[in-house]
Amino acid sequence: MSISLQNLRSITAGVTPPSLLPGQLCFNLADQKMFVGDGSDFFTYFDGTQQPAPAGAGWFEVPVGSGGLSNYYLENPCNYSPAPTSGQILAYSGTLGKPVWEDASTLGTGSVYVTTNAAVTVAPGVTVSDKISSAIGATPKEADSAIVTGLPGETYQGLYLFTSGNWTFAAGYADPEALQVPYNNAVSGLLAATVQAALDELAATKLPQASNTPQDQDILAWNSGSPVWQAASSVYPDASQVAFDPSSTGLPSFANDVQQALSLTWQLANTANTIATDAQADATAAQTTANIALNNSITAVNTANSAVTTANSALAVANAALPKAGGTMTGDIVFNTGQPVDAGTF
Repeated sequence: MSISLQNLRSITAGVTPPSLLPGQLCFNLADQKMFVGDGSDFFTYFDGTQQPAPAGAGWFEVPVGSGGLSNYYLENPCNYSPAPTSGQILAYSGTLGKPVWEDASTLGTGSVYVTTNAAVTVAPGVTVSDKISSAIGATPKEADSAIVTGLPGETYQGLYLFTSGNWTFAAGYADPEALQVPYNNAVSGLLAATVQAALDELAATKLPQASNTPQDQDILAWNSGSPVWQAASSVYPDASQVAFDPSSTGLPSFANDVQQALSLTWQLANTANTIATDAQADATAAQTTANIALNNSITAVNTANSAVTTANSALAVANAALPKAGGTMTGDIVFNTGQPVDAGTF
């Protein structure tokens, strides 16, 4: 393939050639890219992605400046600053828009100290910050950091940052305890601010999960300090399962459970009800008989009173009649004609 360099160039960012002949070169000065015609059917970009091209008019892309290569290669910082000296670090300069070699102290990265939980535990000092400073054996500066190694849950293990004159706990260096994990209680209804406090609150105020798997018709019951699923009969037994002492009730001794006692009590109550019913019937019959006798007595009295009245009437008539044998008349005799006869004249 022969290379032919023609007057193909662009100063507008983002412009790519619509096609190239094999061996043709095209430059985009704004993007610092070169496009090489390869006779393919694709436009191939530097990152490997492709797009369809006119048949035989494809090309591939090659960055030709630091801008085009910056996403793929690290530029030599000597192009932008002096050669590095011992202890310098490569940092990005926002002013230059490039990475440059600089002293770490000028960037405020500080020093990193490493000690152990055991060393901090025995180190002198009143506060945790004082003890860490004693354990590392150095005077810390702003932005310094310290790693206190240890096991999860140990008192001092963690990552600390030196800010405002004190070592401040930043994160657990080992796996954190539940106490060190913040907790969002906005939707839970709990008052806790950490996971540990939330767990403690649940343990103290919420019913723990039952220790066994429930069966059909089981109920949840409290047994020996924890909830368990139990058959209802074991918690609320049937009357026949409850022992009963009949000695203080007057019931027969064979009523040795509640069911028998209830059955016997029902029988006694039913018998008493029958007796009461029979007594009521007898009382009703006796009342009926008494009413009949009373009515008969009243009738007899009425009959006797009528006889007395009749006798009195007859006696009155008899008393007013003139005896047949004669007698002394003390009053006047009045005949039918109305002519009185004076008794004194005879």
